[in-house]
Formats: sequence, C-alpha cells, structure tokens
Amino acid sequence: MIFSIDGKSYKDSGLTDWTKAEYNINEGEHIFEWKYIKDSSSAKYRDSVWIDNISIK
Repeated sequence: MIFSIDGKSYKDSGLTDWTKAEYNINEGEHIFEWKYIKDSSSAKYRDSVWIDNISIK
C-alpha cells in the first residue's frame, strides 16, 4: 500500500499487524491518496489492505 499526502508517499508492505500512523499537516486544502499495488509474487496470505479509524482534526 502507498499512502500519500500532497504527493509525498509513505509506503508499507508485507504482512504487518495493525499500526497507528499520525501525520502533521498545515491548515488548508490537502490531497490524501491511498493506493494498493499488487506485486508479481504469489501471496500466502490475503492480498489486501485494511484501513480503519481515519480522523482529521
């Protein structure tokens, strides 16, 4: 999965447990983007990304 804010990317891949991520941003308009890109390997586990509890304050 690739998550980006205003074009700056933050990547995570492989089998991972739930994690908490926080990003500081300035006031104003921003573009948040989530992308899932399947690689060519065969996956032993589920090929998926789960996102939960998004909060913007």
